[in-house]
Amino acid sequence: MSKGQIMQYFLIICFLYFLNTFNISVASENDWQLMDQFTKATFNDIWGSSDNTLFVVGNEGTIFFYNRKEWSEMASNTEENLNAVWGVNENEVFAVGDSGTILYYNGISWVNMVSGTYNWLQGIWGRSNNDVYAVGGAGTILHYDGNKWQEMSNITFNGLNDLYGNSENIVAVGNSGTILIYKNNQWKELESPTFYDLNSIWGYNNNYFAVGFAGTVVHYNGSSLQKISNNFLKTFNDIWGTSENNILIVGNSGIAFHFNIENIWTQLSSNISDQFNAIWGNSNYKMFTVSSSGKILYHMPSLNISVVEYANEGDKSLVEKGIVSLEYSTDKDMIVNLHSNNINEVLLPHEVTIGEGEVSKRFDITIIDDLVIDGTKTVTLSASAANWITDYCSIDVIDNDNKLNISAPKTVVEDQGTMSGTISISVTTASDLDVNLLSYDKDALNIPPTVKILPGHNSVSFTISIIDNLIIEDSKMVYIEASRDNWQSGVFSVNILDNDKQFIVELPEKVTVNDEKALRTGIIKISDFYTSDLLISLSSDNPNALTVPSSVVLYSNYTSAEFDLAITNRTDISYPQTIQVEASKEGWKSGNATTTIIETTSSDENISKDNQSGGGCFIYTILN
Repeated sequence: MSKGQIMQYFLIICFLYFLNTFNISVASENDWQLMDQFTKATFNDIWGSSDNTLFVVGNEGTIFFYNRKEWSEMASNTEENLNAVWGVNENEVFAVGDSGTILYYNGISWVNMVSGTYNWLQGIWGRSNNDVYAVGGAGTILHYDGNKWQEMSNITFNGLNDLYGNSENIVAVGNSGTILIYKNNQWKELESPTFYDLNSIWGYNNNYFAVGFAGTVVHYNGSSLQKISNNFLKTFNDIWGTSENNILIVGNSGIAFHFNIENIWTQLSSNISDQFNAIWGNSNYKMFTVSSSGKILYHMPSLNISVVEYANEGDKSLVEKGIVSLEYSTDKDMIVNLHSNNINEVLLPHEVTIGEGEVSKRFDITIIDDLVIDGTKTVTLSASAANWITDYCSIDVIDNDNKLNISAPKTVVEDQGTMSGTISISVTTASDLDVNLLSYDKDALNIPPTVKILPGHNSVSFTISIIDNLIIEDSKMVYIEASRDNWQSGVFSVNILDNDKQFIVELPEKVTVNDEKALRTGIIKISDFYTSDLLISLSSDNPNALTVPSSVVLYSNYTSAEFDLAITNRTDISYPQTIQVEASKEGWKSGNATTTIIETTSSDENISKDNQSGGGCFIYTILN
């Protein structure tokens, strides 16, 4: 490759790195917690038999041990850089480093082992204490059979950085994308999908994942290799996991990710910009990482619990109104414990199970009605699980026992006069309870300003006066409120029907059949001017004897309207006949009146003359 081509590749990588820094989203919270720091140390690897027994190795022969309580430095008897550590258990641990250094911890002290090579050793892994492998510079591969280390056949001169395996095979990775597999007692090089350096490898069953320079991730499924695409171009230094769905990756600039075989990434943020060199964890998802500046950090994934903000005591069961979520899915069923700090107000299930591969589970919330006047209570709820960060939330339980209730007739008529209302509470009171009353429209409903519930009682009655304003208007809703400090107010609505929206019908007392001069006019009246013209329907209960127009218009600037009465004068009708005429309109109270039709007599003629001179008598009726 020419110098020009090298420069082009360099500029492309720089540009992609620069672009990538604007595409990586960083969580606002700090997921990693500082466990300890040793400022003079540079740590390269970490391994543990449990989260209470950990070994960390680094430059210049540095070894630190965590014994369930604190970290302490161990004597390594070497000044060579130590690059990797792995163990069978806490009393059988191996470390490898520069110049072919191999150390063995026997539970008491570290001792040097003869490696047979001066090449630097970068990775170590084994199946047992008598089947251990180490890899390093210039393609070095060593095997330990329980007695001595022996170099295996060398099939590459590229440096090897790490290896991992199972009972069937072992895969090693290294510089320039080198990938080797050991199977049937033979090492073989695989065709790699990348030319970038691969720094670490981890596997589950026959699925292996390798990471390296510029965000490189390679997946080997036992038969083929595939490069996994992602948007991260910073160098990954180590990988570890418990299953294909729980894989952790760390790298330069404090980056750390959770990753799964479905290529779903979750960034584990930190406020540390150090180079994370290694990661190790246990099956319960507690993880540890070490940095180039001597920091040891741990991470426990977070739980999240969320519920509705408030509930009323009378709500009883809130079905699936709570949810508990995981920071990322797990490779097995996850039991999460739920807790309420006040079981007299809120009850939760003791636990919920979030299934393998799932990230959340809904649960029911039971609200307790304690029949005690105790006001609104804030209850703290929590979700917890071993090696997961507990989360908390709260719910306000609104006391329904300190609620003021109002009852009264829901519908009244303006001319009804008075009616009775009641203020009640759910429990009896031990002392006088003064309650403030308020009518939202005092021109329509009038109530006393206060009432008192006496000790030992839970209700009191009060009088409601309905005001008849003599104005034609639509029915209206008037609200009554009962209130008291630190109590839930009660509000009740009363629908008031207008008694002024009714028709008055006036008719002559008598109408003669043949007297053309007799008064034959009816009148419709209302008590006040109306805002618009009214089209009023008219009807006669005996149109064979007396007919009226089907309707009449009462104009907005009038309070009455006349209409004609038409006598049929049929020979087949016998007289006298009493006829009723009705006026009606939707939303109004109908009115009616009667008139009597008689045959012409001399006395009737005198009555007719009297009506024409203004002395006529009208009969009208208001329908009830």
